[in-house]
Amino acid sequence: KHGDKLAVVALAVESPEDKIRSTVASLSPDLRWAIADAKTAQGFGDITSVPTLFLFDRAGKIARVVYGAPPDLHHQAEQVLETLVK
Repeated sequence: KHGDKLAVVALAVESPEDKIRSTVASLSPDLRWAIADAKTAQGFGDITSVPTLFLFDRAGKIARVVYGAPPDLHHQAEQVLETLVK
């Protein structure tokens, strides 16, 4: 919906590379992803849930963080994205 106005980057941490590549192959070819180490992940703070979703504004400031996969994850993300892409 907002593909021309945002970028999605997925970081995989502590997962076997073959599993990561297999999963990524089944996703959108436009998805940007990287294999990150624990030190890189720590740069985002104390991540205690997988997945953890960070939404940043245009200035790079964190607009919202969602921990885990609550049933309304997509709704929460969409609400924030609607305000960020205006």
